[in-house]
Amino acid sequence: MNKLLKYIFCLFVFALPLFFIPNDYFSQDLGRTFFLIIFSSTLLFYQFIDIIKSKKYSYNFSNIFKLSSVFFAITFLSFIFSKNTSLSLWGRGAESFISLISIFIIFYFSRLIKKEDILSILEFFVSGVAISVILFLFKIFTGVELELFNNLSSLSIIVSVALVILISFAFKNIKFFKDKKNYNIAKVSSLGFFSILFLIFLVIVDYRLSWLLILVGTFFVFWGIIMETKFNFKRKKVIFSSLLLVLFLFLFFFPIPFSKKIDESRLSYDHSFLIAQKSLIESPKNFILGSGLGTYSYQFSLYKDKNINLIAPNYIFSEGSAPFLTFIVTLGLFGSLSLFILILIVFKQGFKKFIVENDSIFPVIFCLSLPFFFYRVDVFLIMLFFFFLGLSEDQIKESDNKGERIVKPIFFLMILFFSFSVFTFLNYIRSDIYYKKSISYFKNGESINKVIAMMDKSENLFVLSDYSVSLSSLYLLKAEEYFEEKWVSKEKKEEQRALIEENVLKAENYIKKASEIDPNNFRVWQRMGLLYENVDYLIGDKKEEIVSSYEKAKLLAPQNCDIYVSLGNFFVENKDNEKALVEYRSALNLNCYEEEIKEKIKKYEQ
Repeated sequence: MNKLLKYIFCLFVFALPLFFIPNDYFSQDLGRTFFLIIFSSTLLFYQFIDIIKSKKYSYNFSNIFKLSSVFFAITFLSFIFSKNTSLSLWGRGAESFISLISIFIIFYFSRLIKKEDILSILEFFVSGVAISVILFLFKIFTGVELELFNNLSSLSIIVSVALVILISFAFKNIKFFKDKKNYNIAKVSSLGFFSILFLIFLVIVDYRLSWLLILVGTFFVFWGIIMETKFNFKRKKVIFSSLLLVLFLFLFFFPIPFSKKIDESRLSYDHSFLIAQKSLIESPKNFILGSGLGTYSYQFSLYKDKNINLIAPNYIFSEGSAPFLTFIVTLGLFGSLSLFILILIVFKQGFKKFIVENDSIFPVIFCLSLPFFFYRVDVFLIMLFFFFLGLSEDQIKESDNKGERIVKPIFFLMILFFSFSVFTFLNYIRSDIYYKKSISYFKNGESINKVIAMMDKSENLFVLSDYSVSLSSLYLLKAEEYFEEKWVSKEKKEEQRALIEENVLKAENYIKKASEIDPNNFRVWQRMGLLYENVDYLIGDKKEEIVSSYEKAKLLAPQNCDIYVSLGNFFVENKDNEKALVEYRSALNLNCYEEEIKEKIKKYEQ
């Protein structure tokens, strides 16, 4: 069975990098999460077969494993007490409970990999990265714009990790440095080809964090060689490794002039700290367990500084400037602190072991820990950190003589849960495909009925507020189409009136449904206010609903000036200039649309 586990992991790490190449069918984040769920389910099934064959199944759990278990247990509690449990479970991107529990399962099983199988798994990982890079270069040279590649920076980080593995592998395993009789031309040729391929990619992208990771990884290799050769600087390994170190040091500090830079929109560290601080003191629950996985956008809307997003005040960040600053908000102090302590202990034990044995895995783990402080939440990078941590556990774990038996019912329940997850996520992916088709139909001028039919399929397959909001907007457009038609006879006018009311009612029902699905999302309430403004002239008086919807949106996003402007405009239309001025002045204090709002204030003060 252990051989089967090795083959499963080889296939997994080979396929993993391919999910960084963009596709036209569904979201990359959904594809990655689904990939993790499928792989976790496969591992659980593997364990299920193994348990059936053996009556007892026990392991010695290290301190690293116990600390990791604490972190994942806190994510479970955060999910249970989340502001939106559905969002925390499935997520709209990388940060979701289903992703993190899948990572824990992968981490658990990666600990079972035999030491002699690690090299084979790493070779498959590097080969998968190489194929991803080749596909990327093919797309670039065939005219695909660099901006179309989502998460290109994540791929850049994975390429840098693969290059660190190659460098470590070259200096530790290839014998031609010592004896030319052992020169393996096939191995050295593939090593050289992959290294050049990765360098071409990294030069094209020129992402600073990637060069930092390679620099750190090369430094560890250089340090290991120095310790190995006992400061004998005449050795070839020392010369080659020092030259590489100088090269990557230069590439890190001096940007490449002809490269294509990645321009990522990211929240600043100062603002991330501000939102984390305000979110922690919101309530004891937030302090301990956070607002819930995937709910960062709620906290951002509540606590963002008025100077953020002056150009696009309606733009919302869904995460902080680094995973730790995101986890402080979504997992609370306990969750972020448990992860921080875990990384510190990994560093402590890993450094100690690296100095003694110069192992190849610890430099990779160290490099993958840096994105926790300098990058954003990326499900695959977090997974790779725990995956390599599991591979190295036999090298850095502390002995624990107490074996803990795996309880069979737990595995049976997890298999059922992940079977349900696979089915549900398939529907999620299908709904995302229909959603994109619906948007494409709308942009291409297809009939409103065809657009609604496609959006209906999305809404029926998976519960998401975005789908309900979109359907609400579409039915409102359909009602407006009927309103603009010129029907002459009395019967036709009655029919027209009935059709308008029917579609307005559907629009209202869907926006109400969205507010029930996602009650902490200010955009839903803002959209509801806009809907009632349109309905107000179609079928009757909705003034009370308009004001209450905008007021709810203001409570959830007090620093968003668009809401104040919309409410001010509504009061102007209803001849209530005093209330309009209050809203306009509030918007002016938020430092956006200054000239436009100043003119409005000047006009209605008279």
